[in-house]
Amino acid sequence: MAIVVVYATCLLTNQVYRSDVDTDCSPQFYVNVADIDRLRDMDSYVACTTEKIFQTKAELYDVFIDGRDFHYSSEGIVPITRTTSIDGTKFSHLSNVMYVCVDV
Repeated sequence: MAIVVVYATCLLTNQVYRSDVDTDCSPQFYVNVADIDRLRDMDSYVACTTEKIFQTKAELYDVFIDGRDFHYSSEGIVPITRTTSIDGTKFSHLSNVMYVCVDV
């Protein structure tokens, strides 16, 4: 499931909704502490992890999602991360298509 979420999120971020936001995204799927140095050098990525230490490394993320809790590296990022019902619908449809593709 995490692979589908990461890939769908990257695909959705590549839809430019604001010209001043760089949306080029690199899917990293699962990351762990061994990846920290590599992630520091990346401009943009989406990843999943089971390691809580990442939550304390705000320099590595813009948004850290833990279940339903969102943690932001700065308050300035909050306005551009707000989603609409249309965003939710797009994500749901894309996830459904990707689940079908993964199951094949």
